[in-house]
Amino acid sequence: MTLTLKWANGTCTGDLEQVVSLVHAITQKKPWRLSMGKKEALPTWVKWDKSERLYSDEDPTIADDLAELLADHLGVPHDEVTIKPDPRDESQLTASELRARRLQAHLSKADLAEMCGVNKWTVRNWEQGVRTVIPTRVMRIFQRINSSKKEARASVQAEEALLALAQKNNPAKDGPEQYAVYAPGDQAYTTLWPNAAISADVWRDAVIETGCFRTVASDYEARFMGLKLMTIEPPRTQKEQKS
Repeated sequence: MTLTLKWANGTCTGDLEQVVSLVHAITQKKPWRLSMGKKEALPTWVKWDKSERLYSDEDPTIADDLAELLADHLGVPHDEVTIKPDPRDESQLTASELRARRLQAHLSKADLAEMCGVNKWTVRNWEQGVRTVIPTRVMRIFQRINSSKKEARASVQAEEALLALAQKNNPAKDGPEQYAVYAPGDQAYTTLWPNAAISADVWRDAVIETGCFRTVASDYEARFMGLKLMTIEPPRTQKEQKS
């Protein structure tokens, strides 16, 4: 994300790390410092003016923090120091896009705040357009949520396909429990099915969840156990299915 920081005597354009370095060079402070208190169960960050305390695995600094810190250092009103993203940057969510994505993910403001490492008032300000720069990590969070949902849907599809197959291959004298589905390790799985919509672990779990098949990692293992080996392709990504 490209940011432009402006104040009375200067302008700085760069990514978040570059702007952080500049503000630190001017103020000799960082927006947040890590508290090393022994009583804290989680990493605790304290804002430079001690007005806020957050629990986060990573530095919670957002662009607006830099503008506020610089304004305080210069002794000027906060609206005299501005920081804005490049409007062409697709990783930058608008206030309405953020709210729509949050509601679509069934997250409360508090839920999203915890995931982002900020307080719920920051999320409220993002959605109201009070804070104009929404961190790139917010988009990454929604991307991970979306990816998890896609894999969950693919897992359900896999279970349905396996159950249908079990019914098809279920003669009275030979129940489906006599069949084994090939479920190799991660490397072999990725090599055999590079466009699978689910991971090797999820595929293995889907087979087990049906309760109809055993899972084996090789033909030798199936023969050793006296099982009939079935090689079934897991669900593919939508892009691969269309090609």
